[in-house]
Amino acid sequence: MIPGEIYKVRIETARFKNKLRVTKSAVIYRENRPLVFVVKNNVARWQWVSLGIEGDSLIEIKKGVKPGDTVIISNNFFIADNTPVKVKLFKR
Repeated sequence: MIPGEIYKVRIETARFKNKLRVTKSAVIYRENRPLVFVVKNNVARWQWVSLGIEGDSLIEIKKGVKPGDTVIISNNFFIADNTPVKVKLFKR
């Protein structure tokens, strides 16, 4: 970009409409495949996922997570499958 120049841009606002998204920090890679940790009965479980559209801070989950699932979004890099966890929910 050059100072003083005028540019025409298009901002897409509906790309993520009706899509399941998580923060990018929730997605980690094991065996070169993406996964997230889903909490069930206070236990963190690996859940392999298929990824879709990626934004600045969010990424679409096409398969592997359902609406309403509790996904760990931080401190997840050193968690093992079947690790007992205590969940702290964040409000928006």
